[in-house]
Amino acid sequence: MPPQLLQLMSAMQAQCPHYMVKADGSDGSVMFDTLQAFCRPGFLTQQAITLGDVIDATKRQMDSMPEDLVKPTLETLVKIQKEMFDTAAEILQLAAARGASVSSADSKTVIEGAFRKNKWPIVRSCVASMEALGHAVDPRFMTGA
Repeated sequence: MPPQLLQLMSAMQAQCPHYMVKADGSDGSVMFDTLQAFCRPGFLTQQAITLGDVIDATKRQMDSMPEDLVKPTLETLVKIQKEMFDTAAEILQLAAARGASVSSADSKTVIEGAFRKNKWPIVRSCVASMEALGHAVDPRFMTGA
């Protein structure tokens, strides 16, 4: 493995918290409980890094590392990020359809992330879900919707 890639991996392992969770991914209640455990107050600190931060850092590495090593990783990270937005929007949609309780802060986090990344189908889905949940929707999310 090239030394630059080893250095990047070493830095990520030193700076990123790793959590090993054994759970049945097909059991929705288990997945919900697992995610709730990670979302409890105080679990993540101000030093938390988002996937967007990792993607941006990887893009900056493209200049100093062989593209054939970094590009597949970057493409995978972008795909994961898109799937996370899709999943979050789907959860909002299901919650709205079932009359479940979702905090307006959580729905706002999802729609703002999708908006920043210009994911307009997801923004439109979030707008509809937020309206169904009775959450206020910022007018700026309506412009591209």
